[in-house]
Amino acid sequence: MKFVHIADMHFDSPFATLSDKGNLGEQRRLEQRKIFKKIIEYIKENKIEYLFIAGDLYEHKYIRKSTIEYINNLFKEIENTKIFITPGNHDPILKKSYYNNFDWNKNVYIFNSNIQKIETEDADIYGYGFDDFYCTNSGIENIEIENPEKINILIIHGTLNGANLEEMQYNSMNEKILENKGFNYVALGHIHKTNFEPNKKIIYPGSTISLGFDELGEHGMVVGEITKNENKLEFIKLDETEYVEKEINCTEINSIEELIEKINEIKIEENKLYKIILIGKRNFEINIYDLYKYELNKKIIIVFIFLLIIKYAFYDDIGFHEDKYYEYLSLLFQAFYAYIFCEKETLTVSYRENLKETFVKEAQSPHKTNMKAPNLLQHHITNIMFAIGRRIVNGHSLDRYFENLLPYSSGKLCIWTDAFNIDYLLILYVIYYRDIGVYNICEDFCNWNSTEVNRQHAFVTELLSKFDNNTKLFKTSFQELCNKYQNLLDRTRTTNLTSQDQEKLFDLINEKKKSFIEQECRDFKNNELDINSEEIMEKIDSLMNRDGIIGWGHDLNESHGIIYTGPLFYLKIDISQNFIVDIIQKSILRAVETFIKNNIEAIKLTFDIDGIRNLNNFFKDNSVQYDSRNYTFTDDWALYDLRDDPLFLDVKKAQNKIELVQTPKFNLHIFFLKNEFKFGVKSLEMIQKKPSEEECARKLENSRATNGLYVYEGSLMDKGMAIKFMQNQYQIISFKFELVTTITNENTRYIEFIRPTRCK
Repeated sequence: MKFVHIADMHFDSPFATLSDKGNLGEQRRLEQRKIFKKIIEYIKENKIEYLFIAGDLYEHKYIRKSTIEYINNLFKEIENTKIFITPGNHDPILKKSYYNNFDWNKNVYIFNSNIQKIETEDADIYGYGFDDFYCTNSGIENIEIENPEKINILIIHGTLNGANLEEMQYNSMNEKILENKGFNYVALGHIHKTNFEPNKKIIYPGSTISLGFDELGEHGMVVGEITKNENKLEFIKLDETEYVEKEINCTEINSIEELIEKINEIKIEENKLYKIILIGKRNFEINIYDLYKYELNKKIIIVFIFLLIIKYAFYDDIGFHEDKYYEYLSLLFQAFYAYIFCEKETLTVSYRENLKETFVKEAQSPHKTNMKAPNLLQHHITNIMFAIGRRIVNGHSLDRYFENLLPYSSGKLCIWTDAFNIDYLLILYVIYYRDIGVYNICEDFCNWNSTEVNRQHAFVTELLSKFDNNTKLFKTSFQELCNKYQNLLDRTRTTNLTSQDQEKLFDLINEKKKSFIEQECRDFKNNELDINSEEIMEKIDSLMNRDGIIGWGHDLNESHGIIYTGPLFYLKIDISQNFIVDIIQKSILRAVETFIKNNIEAIKLTFDIDGIRNLNNFFKDNSVQYDSRNYTFTDDWALYDLRDDPLFLDVKKAQNKIELVQTPKFNLHIFFLKNEFKFGVKSLEMIQKKPSEEECARKLENSRATNGLYVYEGSLMDKGMAIKFMQNQYQIISFKFELVTTITNENTRYIEFIRPTRCK
């Protein structure tokens, strides 16, 4: 099978970096279209059978219908090519998205938020699409290949080996787990830089077109030919526009006129966009927008990296209180740490290198001369760490201080989360451990005793996440961050925490974590979830109506009823009532599906001509005139090669006479009479019990570490303690209710799919 793999096209991107420069943004949007057309032409010329688009095809916030029509018209030009799209975080398959509200060409398949498998003649193709702008758990790592004898492809958008909280918001996946699944090829999207290597099977093609100065390097597509035994892959460059960085040192420049002259001396080449970085000491006030008023070449973008000047914040006659001094000083170093290492922001490698150089330059002050930044940090390390710790536990909102303080206003803004602060505090602790001479990172650097328990708990949980539970040592990714920063501060000759030190630190933090769990157990003791059936039913009614669940109601006169007992759930005792309501709703809908499967005759279909024939006979022979359906059989990809068959066309015509309606949260494919499809619930009862030791042991087995201990609630402990905690904190609950319904075999049919055959 031959394929093209692209991702992150970002159609109708605003190109914010270029927005201040006349029509440059519009030009890049036109180039997007040209490049996409080039891809389509390549597919036509080379008779490519598959096109994989791994997310972020367009920008949901900015996309225009005309652009969608442009894309779809190009898809029509390659009708013999099967196109698979998995929505990403910039183009999620929302209720009002174009993925749901546009008539896409018949060769286009769009994955939804359920993991799906599409079977074609050549391969089994699996995929998952974002249904929101964030995704923390797609469940993709639980996927199992059904037929290892076939070629198996996975198309997915997300972060490979996400190491921080931000990355984990975008469907973080473990590369080793994916490798072990046995896919012949994994088509990724989300990361705009390609990781292409001819022998790799898990590949980011990168963004098809560079979206800014943070995306240097080549941009294009991956083309390949796959057999069961071999992958032949190639990366083809498509984007001809090159982003270029130039530096101008302003130290010897004393006026805006001189600066303009220097900028205009730069030789401007075709197909290149230029970022001019102003570095060095600033001798005059500069406003970017004032600069743009001058006759500068339209392809020039200007940014600032000025010499780090501390005097404005700390040494002028402003009269800062000592506490403020340390808060600002900690923010200063933290800002530049983030600026240098944050990969998610618009920072190129060369830009970060410039910042590193800036970071270690001499600070300028009338009172403090010849003071290097690393020395300044070392001199105040304890106070700086205390300032950071205090901000974490007290929730001080100092995020935006730099906006009001020149010359720091061009520095990194608004990135300080609790997780980021804790990372930084621990990094400094590791680097300066020998100098500090203290051991308790929690109590020695935070206002610990006056801090709310929930913030203490969050703090130690985040600290513990930097350790490997099997070894009690720092995770490799965290150790690498420590090493980077240590090199930056020229402390390579100092000794980091030894393995023994790390184990001691882990044990200390782990004991604190266990003490929080023990306190929760005391708080939960003899506590049971109080359920008010009437109140619960009111909330379920509201939830059903909000979700637009078809058929839900209470006013059933003549009805069939079944007693339904839901599955067992292990839930914390302090779980919210809304969470319970959500679970009961799902149980009710599964009960309806169970009722239908047990009491309603199925339409048995296969994805071949026999399946089409059976559906055709159903339409002809059935006396009931169904007015609603929730599934379109003839749109399934497995029937693609039969789309011109006369019987297929007859079935499609008959099917389209029946209204297609949405049935949210139902997994069954059904034909039904809308007015007769009704169900409700009576006699709701919740069954609660304390889990036994044996039940807890079974549940905990999946969290067993290689050292024989168990990870419970993020803490490492022996099996006996974990069972004790679980018994105190968790309950097993299930729900029992009577399902009442008017659904009968005369007014409803469901589709039962027999294992599909290969497309002919």
